[in-house]
Amino acid sequence: MALLSSPASQPAPRDRVSGSPLSARAAGRRETLLAVGRGLLLLVAWNVDPAPLAAQEDAESVASREHQIKAAYLYQFGRYVEWPAKAFSSPQAPFVIGVPEHDPLIGDLDQIARIKKVQDRAIQIRRFSSAADVPACNILYLPASLAPEAQAEVIRKAAGQRALLVGDGPGFLERGGIVQFVVEENRIRVVVSRKAAERAGLTISAKLLQVARVVD
Repeated sequence: MALLSSPASQPAPRDRVSGSPLSARAAGRRETLLAVGRGLLLLVAWNVDPAPLAAQEDAESVASREHQIKAAYLYQFGRYVEWPAKAFSSPQAPFVIGVPEHDPLIGDLDQIARIKKVQDRAIQIRRFSSAADVPACNILYLPASLAPEAQAEVIRKAAGQRALLVGDGPGFLERGGIVQFVVEENRIRVVVSRKAAERAGLTISAKLLQVARVVD
């Protein structure tokens, strides 16, 4: 007897409540949600190091995986950073993540926002195209694709928002950022400026600080 059944012999997926076979569309949707959920498990526990970016992968594959990991980190930051109550307009206000429009992280963030919450708040992804239209947000992500001058302008614009400023690129923390992504030995690492977080009125949990490199 074969240990593994062929795809043709496997039973159709069934609804967990009624036990009835799922339609092809419903089964496909369930598999999509399960796949997203498995991806989020990358960073559910902080004591598990993010999956390495395999050195032998081509540049496109590495970039794609890097975006997934960074998106998962942004979600986890929402769980391990404490915002003051006045950072939200109401108890029902969404948890907002601001990202430059067309950034590669947006697709992964949109998937996370569809199935996850932060501090019992719905997640909302807001795009911006320049410092002039930076939205009020709880996390603001500034990729290295933004020139240092543009990053500095956005950071100045966001001053007083009590936003967690997360970004890439040399000198990001010196420009006023709070959390910087760096790639070391094919892994995404996190560098934190604790003083910048305190100036923004944010409290970073000890659990997050344990897996980050703290610069001050």
